[in-house]
Amino acid sequence: MNKPLVRSLAAAAALALLLAGCGSSPDTSSGTESGSTTTTTTTASTTTTTSADTTTTEDTTATTTGSGGVIGGGEEEEDEYLPQTALFAADNGRLADAEKTPGASVENHSDTAHLPEGADQGMRLSFNGNNWGQVLLFHLEDGKEATLVDPCPDPLSDYDGLRLWLEIKPDAGGGVPDELIFIFGNWTYGYRDMFEYHYAVPDGGYTGYIEMPFSEMINAYPPNDKYYNADLIDFIGFKVVSGATIQNADIYMADLSAYREVFW
Repeated sequence: MNKPLVRSLAAAAALALLLAGCGSSPDTSSGTESGSTTTTTTTASTTTTTSADTTTTEDTTATTTGSGGVIGGGEEEEDEYLPQTALFAADNGRLADAEKTPGASVENHSDTAHLPEGADQGMRLSFNGNNWGQVLLFHLEDGKEATLVDPCPDPLSDYDGLRLWLEIKPDAGGGVPDELIFIFGNWTYGYRDMFEYHYAVPDGGYTGYIEMPFSEMINAYPPNDKYYNADLIDFIGFKVVSGATIQNADIYMADLSAYREVFW
């Protein structure tokens, strides 16, 4: 056979085979690549994104729930009260012997108009004719000071302070004391040991409960630093201070309790 002809036929055959191979490859490759890319990308993206979002949400929720459980569900806080009833049960005959400044008086009463709900006894302090006044619920016995009524017979060091219902309204001159000072004390150390809580009276007066934290009480003697003895409250006293002359001012109080925060 003519060699040029053979070469031509061989070249034609090789070209035909090459074209056939190139024609089938795009179909297979395109189908595989498209299916793989779409499926893998979509599935991976959706799964990963969904999985990540779910995990984040669950973690946040779990964290929030866990945090909420610790704060709100693990422990709850409330105040516990120990009533101190002796003060308002004292006989008025004994209270009449209290040490007091001129124009001051003290008596227990049962007038529901000046008592909080649920209370049937309270105390009224009256002051008149000066810019300050004081009532100390002790008297002299054989030349020594002795309590008229022990307001807190039990030790109270396990408590945070004292809570009291109070009513202070403008006096006849339209004013209220600037300050009401509660005085607590004992004679355990051979002298009158005293500590105080100072209550700033709001303009216009006040009706409601107040809390007197032990931690905010001060020594009645200079330098008047922080001091209290919650286990030794053998007497109580009251002092009012005003920038003007007090004119027939009445102060009502009731429902004395020791309080503390408890967790459960």
